[in-house]
Amino acid sequence: MSDLLEAISVHRQALKLAPDEHPSLATKLDNLATSIESLFEHTGSIDCLSEAISLRRQAVQLTSEGHISLPAKLNNLGSSLQNLFEHTGVTNDLSEAISVHRQAVKLIADGSPDLPSRLHNLGNSLESLFKHTQVTTDLAEAISTQRQAIQLTPHGHPNLPSRLEAIGKLFEMMFYQSHNHSDIKSALSVYKLAATSNFGPALDRIFAAKQWAQCL
Repeated sequence: MSDLLEAISVHRQALKLAPDEHPSLATKLDNLATSIESLFEHTGSIDCLSEAISLRRQAVQLTSEGHISLPAKLNNLGSSLQNLFEHTGVTNDLSEAISVHRQAVKLIADGSPDLPSRLHNLGNSLESLFKHTQVTTDLAEAISTQRQAIQLTPHGHPNLPSRLEAIGKLFEMMFYQSHNHSDIKSALSVYKLAATSNFGPALDRIFAAKQWAQCL
């Protein structure tokens, strides 16, 4: 914890010394926000998360629309807002998270290696929306978005098993809505792919194997 507190202190000092309108100011704000959000993960203090979100908003506002780093900053803001929703249940936070993630996806260049992760994060937000609303169209969009993320993820990428497992959960949810056996078969198929993959973290593959067994 002392290391994290020192990191926050150093980031605050860097921010304080940065001249107004300096090109690096937005990045320094975002870096400080990341450290403060880490503090939230360790302490559970909503005030820490709220401060991180405020800093991320400032970082986005200071970044010009065409700047190459804007999608990343939007993605970070969206993830923080979703994190806030998961802890408070305030729907407006989730709605804003989805809107910000959509903007991040829209602004990122086609072919960018970051696009699959941006789509994956949007899909996660849409999944949270479905769990809150139980509206099937929200779930269908989450599946479509995660499918795009998987299609754009290169074979052998270490995140592919976890993304396959994520869409498997969505197919299971759809099965409980539709009672269509094609949905449960789709879930089984992607769980199997994730569990039997020879790349990616072992824990992700073990978790997919567990989901595969439960689904069977």
